[in-house]
This record gives sequence, structure tokens and C-alpha cells, in this order.
Amino acid sequence: MPQIEFWEGYFPEIILELWPHKIKDYGDAVLAAASYNFRIPIYTFDKKFYNQLKLIRFKAFLI
Repeated sequence: MPQIEFWEGYFPEIILELWPHKIKDYGDAVLAAASYNFRIPIYTFDKKFYNQLKLIRFKAFLI
């Protein structure tokens, strides 16, 4: 039987470190904060977001 895991994914302290100076969009900052906390890469179509992630040395891939 499949199992579902719930991971807390909202990290206000990290979000506020990123937004709005390092990552301009709030939703993108929420995603980046979760990525940072769980140490997982971000795959995105958004070139602006990708460039912002690269500037702060997050592991990101443009697809």
C-alpha cells in the first residue's frame, strides 16, 4: 500500500532572508527556502528565478 509523508515546508526565517532582496518573488522565495532546508535542487523553466538562485549558489537546473 502506498505511503504518504507530510513534510513541513514553510520556513519563514529563511524566506525573509531571501525575499525581497535576493529573490524578488515571494512564492519563489518560499520554494527556495524549502529547497535549502531539505537540501534538494530546484528544476525550473523560469530563467529569472534560475539566475537569482545561481547568484546565491543554490543548486538549480533550468529545463
